[in-house]
Amino acid sequence: MMAYIDKKQYQIDSITIVRNGHIVLDAYFWPYMKHQPHDIASCTKSITSALMGIAIDKGFISNIDRLVLGFFKDKTIANMDLRKQSMTIENLLTMASGLECRDTHLHQFEGLYEMKNSNDWVQYVLDLPMSGPPGEKFEYCSGASLLLSAIIRTATKRTLPKSHYWRRL
Repeated sequence: MMAYIDKKQYQIDSITIVRNGHIVLDAYFWPYMKHQPHDIASCTKSITSALMGIAIDKGFISNIDRLVLGFFKDKTIANMDLRKQSMTIENLLTMASGLECRDTHLHQFEGLYEMKNSNDWVQYVLDLPMSGPPGEKFEYCSGASLLLSAIIRTATKRTLPKSHYWRRL
């Protein structure tokens, strides 16, 4: 595999392979090194979705139809309306939250930068206005995955490892 990667000159930062609970390959490609923080971007979404599945399987969360705001009863949330109140875990998982995230290249990642510069990322996302009804339209939203991680933490009373991406949680 390593020879193939070299031959094809793929742009890969690092590779870690775990088999039967043991690391069998842990390789880093210049300029990246072990223990160097690295933005894993959308990988976070896949990992968070898998952890949500585990939380449901273990009984910490009943199902994906649970209302999102039910996990944030201690928060005062801005821009509240019936659409926001109806947002479910499934809507977050499918990137169809209805939140006006503005964190894609179409918006020059404006919403993502605003979230990263806020003091409370969860509150920032919860306070976003709605752009439409949940479940109606796919819109890439890193904040949706952030809310999923906060829901998992709340339901399991366990903290998720802080990746470089979510380092301010």
